[in-house]
Amino acid sequence: MKAYLIARVSTLDQADAIKGQVYKLQDYAQSKNFDCELIEVKESAYKKNRKVFAEVIDILVNDPNECIVIFDKIDRYTRNSNSQEVMQINDMCRSGKIELHFISDHLFINQHSSASEHFQLNIGISSAQYI
Repeated sequence: MKAYLIARVSTLDQADAIKGQVYKLQDYAQSKNFDCELIEVKESAYKKNRKVFAEVIDILVNDPNECIVIFDKIDRYTRNSNSQEVMQINDMCRSGKIELHFISDHLFINQHSSASEHFQLNIGISSAQYI
């Protein structure tokens, strides 16, 4: 199964932090023997019009196979639970098109995830909004 490793920072002055994310993501993917593609995103997860993130969604939608999307933490995924992109990704996850892995949060969401796991994801997103 192909894995998309998503490393994201909000601002250019956080560029050094992306290196640590990339290391963790690649190490995780290697430990799982995933065929992977790294995507670096340098845009805020709180604001609208996430151009690069929209491109990631297009990649996922157009991949004919089921795939895994891996972030270091939930706050690298989003800080806005109401965004159209998050709703699309959550729908793909519920339908079995993708799995979401949040390495540092030890959370893995797929179509078989329990209500408590979805609740944990929603709490993580809400916490990210607060920070």
